[in-house]
Amino acid sequence: LIQNLLNEIKDVGGSGSGGDIEIPEIKISFGEIIWEGGKAKISIQSSEAGKKIEYQINGTSGEWKEIASGGTIENLQHGDTIYARLTDEEGSSGVITKKIEDKIAPRVSVEVGDITGTSIAVTVTATDNETGIENYVFTINGGSQASSPTGSHTFTGLNANTQYTIQVTVTDKAGQTVQDSAQATTKQTTVADAIENGTEFGTTTEIKDAS
Repeated sequence: LIQNLLNEIKDVGGSGSGGDIEIPEIKISFGEIIWEGGKAKISIQSSEAGKKIEYQINGTSGEWKEIASGGTIENLQHGDTIYARLTDEEGSSGVITKKIEDKIAPRVSVEVGDITGTSIAVTVTATDNETGIENYVFTINGGSQASSPTGSHTFTGLNANTQYTIQVTVTDKAGQTVQDSAQATTKQTTVADAIENGTEFGTTTEIKDAS
């Protein structure tokens, strides 16, 4: 079936002989791809009166479906290909195609949350109205990485009173990525923190015997 569709598409372009084959004009057009909740829809129309518009998705349905001019094909996914043609009593025109693609990267912003002397919490707000968000990768100072299906992560075991750069890479389900970053400085530890956590107070911890 797919080979037959390819042959029809080839016929539209002619044989290349420049002579005996009349190339039909295909008066079908697709509208704009509209994404809603991870699915796409697209309208299809024709200015050719008296002919039916028929379509297939991915060329594997085995049957052409009729649709009115101005009608909408729904529940499409990234990577789908729509095949469309005009038909009447004399037969069908050549086939035109439209590939459904998510070409819009996610929209991302990074916010720093709770900060202690040894940890920094980060929250990412990411939206992708097309295919949706696949995952998040958090990197601190270009080194340690953490992957998460959610938009939040806490880095621990950090040094006190130190500035860190946190970068977040967000990938959508179409494989597109976008990055954003934020800077944060861990807090200066107190004597109480040092005693409780066994960490240094500032750069040096010195505890003297009161007696």
